[in-house]
Amino acid sequence: MAARQNAFMDDCMASGFGAYFAIPLLRQRLEDLAGGDPKKFSEEQAIQAVTDAMRQLYYRDCRACNTYQLAIVRSTGAEVRGPLKLESDWSVAEYVSGYE
Repeated sequence: MAARQNAFMDDCMASGFGAYFAIPLLRQRLEDLAGGDPKKFSEEQAIQAVTDAMRQLYYRDCRACNTYQLAIVRSTGAEVRGPLKLESDWSVAEYVSGYE
């Protein structure tokens, strides 16, 4: 039986809930800030986009924690930051109805 191989290429990658909620946000940021060209997307812009995506995931998942680690991979090596804590604002929760 021949080995099965899959190839996947994209400018953004996520798994699980991130595939549903984070990928659209990351793709939109890449398009808005760098015209869709990852080479024009600065490291600071990428970190901010990932932070915003993590915040969105935190708000959307009732079992999520607001701490995470961020890995940055460069041609010179890798760096892991964290644990980082997301700033959150639950003041809008009082306006949500229908879950009583």
